Amino acid sequence: MLARVVRVVIAVLLVALGGGVTYLALSIPNDLQAEKVLKQAKADVEAGQRGRARESLQRVVQQYPRTDAAAAALHMLFRMAEQDQAQLEKELIALKRQREGDRKKLDSLQRQLSATADKTSKAIEDAEAARKLAAARPTPVQRKAAVQKASSRKTPAKRPARRERR
Repeated sequence: MLARVVRVVIAVLLVALGGGVTYLALSIPNDLQAEKVLKQAKADVEAGQRGRARESLQRVVQQYPRTDAAAAALHMLFRMAEQDQAQLEKELIALKRQREGDRKKLDSLQRQLSATADKTSKAIEDAEAARKLAAARPTPVQRKAAVQKASSRKTPAKRPARRERR
């Protein structure tokens, strides 16, 4: 009976050992491949090719999910997402500042345009009034004709001289 228990324990140990060896035999190449892709992704990040690096990291997570490289790839993906978010927030703040500056410029231009429109309408009104006043006044030719007409009325018409009869 003792021999039987020893055989069962040895069999269990051998199965566990075989499983461990099989796991290592299958996982080591995966770990090596995942590490290789992860190193390439890191090089891409340093070179500024974030899109290519992101694709490589996603491939590591999908193809080698139970490796240390997959965990590192997830960490890098989250860190890249945080950096992208921070960059977008900075750009948003810069755009808001630019929009505010543009809004101030636009308000200033609208005030200038309004002032110019007021001056223009005032000038148009003045010109219209001057035109009406000029239309009401006779022109120099009309004045000359009026003076001649008036002077001809004031002087009596020449009558033929009467001959005196005596």
